[in-house]
Amino acid sequence: MSRSSESLRIRRTPEQDRSKATLQAIHSAAASLFGSRGTEAVSMTAIADAAGMTKAALYRYFDNKQALIYAMASDMFKQNRQRLIDTLSENPTSARGKLKEALQEYCELHREEPFRIRLFCALHTDPEISQLEISESKKNAEIWADYILKTQPHLEKKKLRRHLFLMMELVDGLTRVVLASSKSESKLLVSDFVDSFLEGVVD
Repeated sequence: MSRSSESLRIRRTPEQDRSKATLQAIHSAAASLFGSRGTEAVSMTAIADAAGMTKAALYRYFDNKQALIYAMASDMFKQNRQRLIDTLSENPTSARGKLKEALQEYCELHREEPFRIRLFCALHTDPEISQLEISESKKNAEIWADYILKTQPHLEKKKLRRHLFLMMELVDGLTRVVLASSKSESKLLVSDFVDSFLEGVVD
C-alpha cells in the first residue's frame, strides 16, 4: 500500500464507548462545518474546536483532513447502501417506479444534509479517494441489477449492470440539479433521468 493510502486510514479505531463517542463528535462537527462552508475552507483546527477537543487529540484519529473525508464518505456510503437495501425490501413495485422513488429520496436527503454534496465534490478532486466512490457505484449497480433481474430474468445481465453503473455515476449531477430546483420540478427531473437510462434496457 502506498504512503498516501496509509495516510487515508483512521489512525485510531475506536473500541470503547468513549472513543466511539469522540469519533462521532468529530464526524458531526466536520459535517456541520463542511455543510456550511465546504471542505476546502474548513481547517483541522476549526473541526477540533467545533468538536470540543484539541487539534493534537484530533490528529490522534486522523493524519489529515483527507483521511477524515475518506472516513466520513465510507460511513455515508454504508448508510446509503443499507438505505437502498431497505427500500428494495419494501412495497415491491416496477423497477422504474422503485428507481424513481429511491433516487428522489436520495436527492432530498442531500437537501436536508448539505454536507453530503460537499463530500462528493471533495471526493472527485482526489484521484485516490474517488476510487471509493466508483467502487460504491459498482456495488449499488449490482444491487439494482439483482433486483430487476428477479422480475425480468430475460435481460442481459452485463449490459444491465453497465447501464446501471453509468446511472449511479451520474446521480451526483442529477442531485445538484435537483437541489437547485423546486420539489415538484425535481420529481419530473428524476423521472426523466431514470426513463432516459432504462429506455431499451428494462421493460
